[in-house]
Amino acid sequence: MMEISRLLVTYLINALWQVPMVAAMAWVCMKLMRRVAVSYKHGVLATALILGAVIPLATLEGPTRYGATPWYESLHVERQSETAHFLPLGFARRPFLSGMERHSQFLSLSPLVTLALGIVYLVFLIYRIGRFGWALRRSLQIRANAYAVPLDSFISSVARRCSRRFGLERIGVLYSSQVTGPLALGICKTHVIIPERMLTETLETDLYSAFCHEMAHIRRKDFLLNLIYEIVHVPISFHPVAKLIKSRIDQTREIACDEVASTHTSSRSGYARSLLRIAQSMTAGPAKEGSSPALGLFDSDNLQERIMNLITDATWMGKRTSRFFAITAALALTMACFGVSAYSFQVGHNSGQRFAGTWKAEHEGKTILLLEFRSERGTLTGSIRAMDFEMDLQGTGAVKQVRGGPLSEPMPLMNLKLDGDHLLFEFKEDDDPDSTHWRMKLIDANRADLQWIELPAGFKAKPFHLIKESEGLKGGN
Repeated sequence: MMEISRLLVTYLINALWQVPMVAAMAWVCMKLMRRVAVSYKHGVLATALILGAVIPLATLEGPTRYGATPWYESLHVERQSETAHFLPLGFARRPFLSGMERHSQFLSLSPLVTLALGIVYLVFLIYRIGRFGWALRRSLQIRANAYAVPLDSFISSVARRCSRRFGLERIGVLYSSQVTGPLALGICKTHVIIPERMLTETLETDLYSAFCHEMAHIRRKDFLLNLIYEIVHVPISFHPVAKLIKSRIDQTREIACDEVASTHTSSRSGYARSLLRIAQSMTAGPAKEGSSPALGLFDSDNLQERIMNLITDATWMGKRTSRFFAITAALALTMACFGVSAYSFQVGHNSGQRFAGTWKAEHEGKTILLLEFRSERGTLTGSIRAMDFEMDLQGTGAVKQVRGGPLSEPMPLMNLKLDGDHLLFEFKEDDDPDSTHWRMKLIDANRADLQWIELPAGFKAKPFHLIKESEGLKGGN
């Protein structure tokens, strides 16, 4: 649970600053795409939403310095001569974005704080998923409780005429008392659901305009895409900037559908007047509570912007040019955002701090090994000093003779790797071209066993029993 909490909190903290960075870069792209058709702007905004959720995920790192060692950093190269060597830490890279240099800032949080934040964020995610599931269930209930419009009715004839104009197969038309305006619902089998009063209170022109708008949603597969956007939005829905991006996606989707629908009506101004009349009739009816992934005629709150877009003669770039600009902007945005992912915060409770301090091993009252560890900014470093002694490596594996003399000069420990209560490291003596490899296992806060590992075949060594002398130096965590 602690590792899950650490990953959740790391994602949360990185999302707090990376989502605004993604939004800022998307804003620059949108400024450069002023004359590009709205449907392509919608695609760039959708790319920004997806990147806002994915980039914090890409910054997650295995707990190399904070807990168990990932599998790709505990690999070993094949044996050379009689002794195997650890793979250097710099050689093993993260599988994801392996060619990118990482710049991670360690944040040391207590286990209790990490666990509490992780649980709070997990509860939030469960709440958002539950809310999305409830909205989807409500959409399915609306369709299940709706009634089919008779095929020989006036409504059905208008719907058939509209679907033929859009080149769509026959779309089912239903009416319901649970909706205030027309909406499109479904993925494989799509229906247009209209409120009951539109059967008798709506002009043919307005009804046709409403059907054109919903057919545009169907042709663009907006219901499926909206489901994807809602799912992607869940992990970053706590962020107001993410909400802003999602809101602009909804608004540009409606404007894009207006653009398509208006080409199939008598005029853009006539389509705009139909929108105003339908909106006025909807406000006169009873309000319906609750949200739904179903796509309605007025799902966004930008009716004024939509009307102004329809009645203003704007000069847009051609389709090919717009597509080129949109693809270029989306690729540039993606590359820039993955560049941002190289900089991240990594949360941990600094399990290496448990090893920090001075440890000694004695034999016959003499200190034969002295290890010093320190933890600085989440990174554990250390050194070892040894007395001149001999071990019975081909026999009992115990210390056979202590020759005495002072302890050696400190030898730096290399390739330190944490694995729970174990610490793996190696060091090299001045007169030895090869490194020796060791595993230190914590027994409790003040006792540990130090084992010489990866000896040649036929050799063995008993572990040294270490006692902790002091806390040692603590770096800034």
